[in-house]
Amino acid sequence: MTLVVEQPGLLSLIQDSGRPNLGYLGVSPSGAFDRTAMHQVNALLGNQPGDPVIEVLGGGLVLRAEESRVCAIAGAAGPITLDRATAPYGRAFRLQPGQRLTLGPPTTGLRTYVGV
Repeated sequence: MTLVVEQPGLLSLIQDSGRPNLGYLGVSPSGAFDRTAMHQVNALLGNQPGDPVIEVLGGGLVLRAEESRVCAIAGAAGPITLDRATAPYGRAFRLQPGQRLTLGPPTTGLRTYVGV
C-alpha cells in the first residue's frame, strides 16, 4: 500500500472513464463526473487519460504516504496542504513517506481530482 486514507471526507471515490456506449445493455456510463479534470490530472502525471483517479466531493480527504509518489490535483479549487504547507494545484508534486495531503472544502467547484 502506498497511500493510506486517514479521512475520506464527505464522499471520495475511485473513478475512471466509466463504461460509455453500453446503454443498450442497460449499463450507465458512470465514471468521473468532470472528465476534463480527470484527464488533466492524468496528463500532468503522464498517465493514460482514463486511468483511475480519486474524485473528492466537497473536500475533507486526508491521505498519508507510505512510499514516495508523484501526485497532481485538478478540478474544484480550494485549500490543499502538504504537512500544513500549501500544496500545488494544477501541477505534479512529490509526496514523501509520512507526509499528509489534505484537501479542504473547495472555494470554487464541487469535485476535486487527485491522481497518483
